[in-house]
Amino acid sequence: MYIQSDEQKISQQLVERAVAGDDRAFQLLMRTWQGRLTGIAVNVLGQHADAEDVVQETFVRAHRALADFRAESAFFTWLYRILLNVIHSHRSSMQRRGAGRTERVDDLEEQGHFVWVQEYGPEQEVMGEQSLTQIQDALSRLPEEFRQTFLLREMEGMSYEEIALALDCPIGTVRSRIARAREELDRLLRDMH
Repeated sequence: MYIQSDEQKISQQLVERAVAGDDRAFQLLMRTWQGRLTGIAVNVLGQHADAEDVVQETFVRAHRALADFRAESAFFTWLYRILLNVIHSHRSSMQRRGAGRTERVDDLEEQGHFVWVQEYGPEQEVMGEQSLTQIQDALSRLPEEFRQTFLLREMEGMSYEEIALALDCPIGTVRSRIARAREELDRLLRDMH
């Protein structure tokens, strides 16, 4: 059974108002979740401009499908699934056009988009010994499925159950991806020294 937090209950009330035609309620939903979605998109895509574009498209699609939201999961989980679909479409479009990355992940620090990772393993000492650039570089080298799962857990603080719902995969897969991401990050950071 899915239990809603206060934040989720408020989001559900705003969804109901938005479905009933209250545009201000949808604007409030956008303001509530835009920063979080943008942070995820920046971490996945590596480019702030692309992240803003996919978040905007995410909200366009969410607005069109708002009446279909059934509160069987958190509103953020539903938005996150839409975001993943938009990111996938964006990447496919970029590949078809042959566009490459022009902005390095470590350049995001200058734009104020810091990748912050909590302690990720018992063998790892305080993260302060690693430079932010090294952490960002290591994160960018993780396979996409590991990076996504790891960031949802460590940056977004989502539970294993929420991640499983958002990614539409078994909890065991979530646990495995997070463990493998931690191992790979540890290896990458050790190799940088």
